[in-house]
Amino acid sequence: MLSNLKENRMNGLELLNELKSQCCLIYSDHDKGINPDLALEEICLIVLSFFPGITLDDLKGSRRKREFIVPRQLCIFFVHEANKGTMSLKKIGHWFGGRDHSTVIHSKDAVQDQVDTDKVYCEMFNRVSIALKLSTHDK
Repeated sequence: MLSNLKENRMNGLELLNELKSQCCLIYSDHDKGINPDLALEEICLIVLSFFPGITLDDLKGSRRKREFIVPRQLCIFFVHEANKGTMSLKKIGHWFGGRDHSTVIHSKDAVQDQVDTDKVYCEMFNRVSIALKLSTHDK
């Protein structure tokens, strides 16, 4: 029994190390992106499933606490990725509580910067990205 626990722990550590080494590979794999048919609200609800207690109203609200900004910026990023060429930055900003197009640009850049510099954020980003990609394949 003890040897099984040790073996499972070793396998778990190996898997964790493998995941860490490949942390940002998903981000750079835009060829298998989000299905553009996935609606704005669907994208946001999938992202929000990683942020318990945050609602669609919070995304559209004006609160600037980190607990609201992170999911809002992620939603904006993924909505833009899913709708490149079909939805203007102005329309995306409008959907997120009447925000300006420059806020959409800033949100996309902020997510990119965090993915590039923060490994924990990158891992969370990848989990959200996988959930979005899996949901597009279920349709």
